[in-house]
Amino acid sequence: MSPQTSVRLFIGTLLVLTIALGYNYFFQPFAYLLEPQPQVVLQEATLSAQPTAQPEVSDVMAGLTLRQQIAQLIAAPVTITSQTVSDSAQASSAAALSQLQPGFVTLFGEAVSFQNAERMIAAIEVANALVVPVAEQVTILPAIVVDHEGGTVQRLSGDGFTKLPSWQALCGMEQASRSAVLRRSSLELQEVGIDIVLAPVLDTAEQNRVLGSRICSGDPATVSARSQEYIALFELAEITSVVKHFPGIGTTSRDLHFSFESLQPNQAELNVFRNILEAYPNVGIMSTFVGVTAQDPQTPCALSADCVGQLQTEYPQALLVTDALDMVSAGRRQASGSATLADRSEAAIRAGNDVLLFGEGVSVAQLEGIVEALAAVAQADPEFQTQLTNRLERVLQYKQHKGLL
Repeated sequence: MSPQTSVRLFIGTLLVLTIALGYNYFFQPFAYLLEPQPQVVLQEATLSAQPTAQPEVSDVMAGLTLRQQIAQLIAAPVTITSQTVSDSAQASSAAALSQLQPGFVTLFGEAVSFQNAERMIAAIEVANALVVPVAEQVTILPAIVVDHEGGTVQRLSGDGFTKLPSWQALCGMEQASRSAVLRRSSLELQEVGIDIVLAPVLDTAEQNRVLGSRICSGDPATVSARSQEYIALFELAEITSVVKHFPGIGTTSRDLHFSFESLQPNQAELNVFRNILEAYPNVGIMSTFVGVTAQDPQTPCALSADCVGQLQTEYPQALLVTDALDMVSAGRRQASGSATLADRSEAAIRAGNDVLLFGEGVSVAQLEGIVEALAAVAQADPEFQTQLTNRLERVLQYKQHKGLL
């Protein structure tokens, strides 16, 4: 570059600066550079916007009537048709629950499609949102529950959902393939609005003619490893797993839906439950209706304070769920005749269960009758009222953690 060119560039630069400074002196278009920076303002706004405080569970409980408290422990069954139906039909079906306003809703149906499930869940939440008048109005939503073992026990398996192989087949798959299919399935359920899956099955046996392919394996280490994988993948999708069937029915010879049986749980099978609960203390545990010979062989585990009580003591963070209380085996509690659904429900709460599960055939009218019967017991028996309060507190803590409260 020649000396003349350098001089011209220097003079030109001075000229541009002079014009800019003079313009700024009169019009101040760059005055914003002297003002507080936007980042500071944003930071102050962020610091001043504190997250909304969650309501105290005790305050929410105090805002519920006795009837509402009991209903929060009930999982009401709803059947979704495999046929395409209108939004108004779904709303009508969901509204049938609105007098009850249950704390949980269990979905039933065969090969239910994503579209039908999504519509029904939305209708259930709209019709059954419970508004509690505490300091600020609080809304409690029902938790949506579904069986999701795979194979013959998978309600949501129609269009839009991944059809899972049986639990036994899943356990035998190559790890990468198994993880991929379970992850995809968990995200589908998360998207449609499922909160709880009744799976995986921890029962352990080489083969069982009653449970069939619902059993993973006869090797406890395999059952434990596959179950932890299942739970972890669904937990990533913010879905709670309910492991089943405590205390373990891998050796059962009878279908508990239709008959009662007493057995002594296998220690290796019990260790699978222990391994899972130590790794995932916040899961749900489904107890079922076998008698335990070393405790009370004539009382179903799910209705026994000895059987359920050990779970409550050792795993206080777990959500304790009964198997379906309308199963024939659940009626064994009374020596003369079959116990009523209200009797079974009372026994389940006294035993320490948080959630009362019912099968597809139980009507809303029957559930309302159960609520009324339990309310009468609570009013007459302070001990039962205390047990009811403890169970409700656990349910609301769970719902607060899940964002349903």
